[in-house]
Amino acid sequence: MKKQFSILAAALMFCLGAGAQSFGEIQGTLVDENGKALEFADVFVQAGDKIVGTQTDKDGDFKIKPLLAGTYELHCSFITYKPYIIQDMKVRPDKITFAGTVKMVPDLEMLGDAEIVTYVFPIIDVDNTGMVGLTAEEIEHMPEQKNIVKFVGLTTPGVTMSPDGSELYFRGSRGGTNLYYIDGVKIIGQIPNIPSSGIGTLAVYTGGVPAKYGDFTGGVIVIETKNFFDTYRRSQAEQN
Repeated sequence: MKKQFSILAAALMFCLGAGAQSFGEIQGTLVDENGKALEFADVFVQAGDKIVGTQTDKDGDFKIKPLLAGTYELHCSFITYKPYIIQDMKVRPDKITFAGTVKMVPDLEMLGDAEIVTYVFPIIDVDNTGMVGLTAEEIEHMPEQKNIVKFVGLTTPGVTMSPDGSELYFRGSRGGTNLYYIDGVKIIGQIPNIPSSGIGTLAVYTGGVPAKYGDFTGGVIVIETKNFFDTYRRSQAEQN
């Protein structure tokens, strides 16, 4: 009986955690070697054991959503053209990751060799200069990565730390006035004690905060923990 209760409780916690996750999307445009839009090209990413994809429209534009926050490999293909792959695309919660304009090259000899590039993640969001985003890979290489307060204070303009390093002050606001969202769950006051190794993405808003986060006097920190797909992908990469 106890064993059955434990299994049910674990299943319930998993469902609640999954429901609290925020989603993002990937957008971009595919063109040929002359800059002409490629219509009906296939674009997809691998999300665990599932393929999430779409086709480009008449303007060559595409949108892939919803996607859990995490790291993806974007595959683009069109008949008689070389496959195009963008690695390490970071999808953030409630944000659009722009693949830009992808120029595909004809595969005249039909060899099928793919052109592979690595995505460069912008730290500053061009649509919101009041937001600084950090990925799991960037956090891992920071000297203060074990202390969320310290590395936010050291990397975000307009944010300072309390003398004891326990609180953050956004542009002169009082301590305890900040909002924290952990996998969609709202927390007011001090930042929760979350292991940095469990953080998938972290977004710090010091200005231009989206209205959905409500009225407050401090700043907003949005944390998405690593999902199963990120953990699995990382373990596979380490084994290889």
